[in-house]
Amino acid sequence: MGKLNLEKISVSEYKKKVSVSEIDLKTIYWLDDGTIYVGNNLYGGKIQIIEADPDYPEMNTIYVDKNTLSMKTYNGVSYDVISKGYTISVVDSSTDELVPTAKAVASYVQNKIQEIIESGTGVTSISYVENGELSVTKDGETSTIPLNGMTYSPTYDETARKLTIPIVGDSALEINFAKDTAVTAGKYNEDTNEIWLTLAEDKTYTDESKLIKIPAQGLIDIYTGKETSTTTTTVSDTNEISVDVKISAESGNSLSVKSDGLYVNVPSDANKLDKVATGHVDEIITANADGTIKTSGKSIGGDTLVPTPDSNTLATEIAVKSYADTVSATALSNAKTYTDNGDTTTLSSAKEYADSLVTWVNW
Repeated sequence: MGKLNLEKISVSEYKKKVSVSEIDLKTIYWLDDGTIYVGNNLYGGKIQIIEADPDYPEMNTIYVDKNTLSMKTYNGVSYDVISKGYTISVVDSSTDELVPTAKAVASYVQNKIQEIIESGTGVTSISYVENGELSVTKDGETSTIPLNGMTYSPTYDETARKLTIPIVGDSALEINFAKDTAVTAGKYNEDTNEIWLTLAEDKTYTDESKLIKIPAQGLIDIYTGKETSTTTTTVSDTNEISVDVKISAESGNSLSVKSDGLYVNVPSDANKLDKVATGHVDEIITANADGTIKTSGKSIGGDTLVPTPDSNTLATEIAVKSYADTVSATALSNAKTYTDNGDTTTLSSAKEYADSLVTWVNW
């Protein structure tokens, strides 16, 4: 395992070793200015503010110019510039060593322009004259400069149907429009439902060869009414569309036409009835608490009772009376007396007894 070399040395001696490449990379050098190097790597470098370059510059030290804020280091032989300084003024003899501020550049340009104006040299005014020419004043003298190739002030001769476009520095461009291809007048022909355009110079419509006819129906959509099972739609001559609703004449239809629209007579909730489903012929209908109806499963019997009673058939009054008369007559055929609290009554029939106890109304 090698030893750690620690060497105390002066700045000048260290610079000499650097210049002849005798730096030991495994040696720690302690310079007399307080800086420490491990080989040729600086530890504990420093920054120094200066107003002028030092007589004996130190390596690995950043020198900052107090006035321009430029920064540089010394490599043992010469200076390496880190960043250039700045200046707040620009003169004709300025170099690239300093960077001017924005204000310095603006002031320099403004001063130069003012110098040109005051001296009467350079271009002092530029203006457009006419016909594609510029008026330029330079060094106190005014001259006219043509803008060759530029067009200006086009004119149109309606009689000759000619468009003339002047060109600076060249012949004018002339465009002739054929007289027989220009529309001179137009109208709508109500008899043929056509738009007529004439090419005739006298604006007449007699020469068919110079007449253009455009069918009006080809320019618009034509709408007609259509009848359905529920409505009839018509289109008037003034292009108004109307729709009439058909009301069925079948009995039981509650739909009608009122002045403000269609009307359906809907029963109130207290009297409403629901439709009965199929398969309940002759059944008795009963009501629910909410006013709807339901089938009871019961039906009304005939004028007489059947030999075998059915719990789903309701007996009519006449059937019950007829049955009672028949049974009573049979039962009393052998007993003609009735005893009640010791009193014996002779009856001719059960009907007489029943009639003595019941008051029959509207029978």
